[in-house]
Amino acid sequence: MGKFLTAVICIALVALCIYGMWHGWRSRLARQANMFGSLKEVPERYEGMTADAAFEGEYVSTTIFGNWLDRVGFDSLGFKSKSTLLIYPDSIIFTRNGAKDLWIPAKKLSVITTDRGMAGKVVEKNGLVVIGWTLDGHRVQTGFRTRYAEDKQAVLQELRRIAPNAVDAPEKWAADPAEGTEQAK
Repeated sequence: MGKFLTAVICIALVALCIYGMWHGWRSRLARQANMFGSLKEVPERYEGMTADAAFEGEYVSTTIFGNWLDRVGFDSLGFKSKSTLLIYPDSIIFTRNGAKDLWIPAKKLSVITTDRGMAGKVVEKNGLVVIGWTLDGHRVQTGFRTRYAEDKQAVLQELRRIAPNAVDAPEKWAADPAEGTEQAK
């Protein structure tokens, strides 16, 4: 009888934890529904266009800027996926397996740096490429881990080429996200 009771209590605790996680995620989506619209579709002009550079890797997640654990919930932005980062002269595109592609115009890129972690992934020091940008007027950050370590510097160089006003440290990004890179210190 004691083992049965212990098993029932353990099952109830696991179910309670799963319910808590589910409820927390639903609350996050509801809260963020008022913050964000939806992802813009990748413009048709990129169909058939060759990217200046392409890097295989893993899209880690998009989080609220400055809080690497606060995932953006809509359109699977908070979840890891295999991805290719395509860099064009005026934008970047993350082609994400199993999720909608993420298109970010170069003029919205405000921070280009590296870090050791973000929601969904913790790696060695400076192992992630982290891009700070504005989404519907809110500051967010997106993490990308290159498949090959030697590609990381090339990614940073290409990103800085298309967004020369982007700063290299999060603390240098000005307070007003509506101003974009113009507010970089």
